[in-house]
Amino acid sequence: VVDSFNPKTPFSLKYIYQDNSGPAKARNNGYRCSSNEIVLFIDDDILVPPTLLRKHILSHQNFPKSVIVGPCVCFIPKEANLASLYVKSLEEADLAAIPASGVMRITTVISGNLSIERSQFLSTNGLYNDSLRSPTAEEFDVIARLIDERIPTYLIRDLEAIHLQPTDLADTCIREYKHAIGIGELFVKDPMIANRLEGMRNFFEVNGNIERRDSIVIKVKKSVKRLLSPKLFRAVICQAVSVFSYLVPVSVIVYPLFRFVIGI
Repeated sequence: VVDSFNPKTPFSLKYIYQDNSGPAKARNNGYRCSSNEIVLFIDDDILVPPTLLRKHILSHQNFPKSVIVGPCVCFIPKEANLASLYVKSLEEADLAAIPASGVMRITTVISGNLSIERSQFLSTNGLYNDSLRSPTAEEFDVIARLIDERIPTYLIRDLEAIHLQPTDLADTCIREYKHAIGIGELFVKDPMIANRLEGMRNFFEVNGNIERRDSIVIKVKKSVKRLLSPKLFRAVICQAVSVFSYLVPVSVIVYPLFRFVIGI
């Protein structure tokens, strides 16, 4: 299929197959098979504007020796339901934090729309840890590595791309579940990182085992989550809230329920 495109471009198109081994190994494999100075990682469900390649190159000219990332905004259908609007509101809050300059230095990475300079990683086989199979796990590992090597990461507002993911409540819960699995994998394989990174520490403070030092509020939240966390309960609660959001389409009432269900 790729060969049939026969694109008239100044670059070559190369299709590489490997058995499914997780996103980290796939990205590294692409990196090792590439040749130019700037390498751009794009996930398979990201729809990019036609100027994205050029803008990534310009961003590296403006911020050399850096990792450059662009926002990935979920596709919102024309007939959006409340769950889609809730996801959109969360994204808008994140984008609103970017200053008027359109550039913000961050301590996270967005691997679906990320570019690096090869010269900074010549001594390695790639940016990611091949042994990590879960989404999110490889990103936290990269965050720790960039901090150690003092490589800055910049979020550029003008590099926005569209994330072609369903935004109903059930699919949003599935994505958050995968996010949690990734954090769990990294914690098991490299607990040192979990104790170093604020994002992972916060996650375990809210979702981990009940500790003596926890406040009463945190203990109650953890107890409720543990009680409702079995798969059957999660599915029933998700379905019930979805139905309720159609019967009572009032965001002030429904949004806190969405947050509760996604948190579980």
